[in-house]
Amino acid sequence: TMAVPTRIDRDWYTTPGGAAELERAWAAAELGVADRHSEEHQFKVAVVGAPTAGKTSCIRRLCGLPRTMYAPTIGMQVLHAQWPVRLSAGQSENVRVMRIAFWEAGAVSADSFDYIRPAQLAGAHAVLHVLSMCDLHAFEALKTRLSSGKLPSSILVVTQVEDLQQRQITFAQVAELASSH
Repeated sequence: TMAVPTRIDRDWYTTPGGAAELERAWAAAELGVADRHSEEHQFKVAVVGAPTAGKTSCIRRLCGLPRTMYAPTIGMQVLHAQWPVRLSAGQSENVRVMRIAFWEAGAVSADSFDYIRPAQLAGAHAVLHVLSMCDLHAFEALKTRLSSGKLPSSILVVTQVEDLQQRQITFAQVAELASSH
């Protein structure tokens, strides 16, 4: 197996002094103040998918928030996450705070008001596609959207894989879609 090269030092916080750096970066991030040892980078991620695909649950998990009971998203919801990272040796030793804004548009709102989806995608650095393994129609629509080439960098997240009896999409189909885009 070939190792995937990365620019992010995944174990930096376990090194001598790493825990103190992490604590300082978190404190600065939470207070919203600049730390002379850290750099801040902001990213906008548009989260899209069919109703009930698990978009809100996925975002809440990425933001470290607990799951909630299902309720359709009304309008536009923006949740923020902050992740301190440090680049690999030979690059800046500073901790970088990644501030990520996850933008989710409720399906009814996006379908009812033509300005919602463009506002969600405007300036997005990436699109996070949330897909239920139980929704073949949404899978086919996703293939069409990805083939259009009109979206920023895309990330695919698959949800609801535990209900194997209702699954309409195979892991092989998802792997083929991911490798072709």
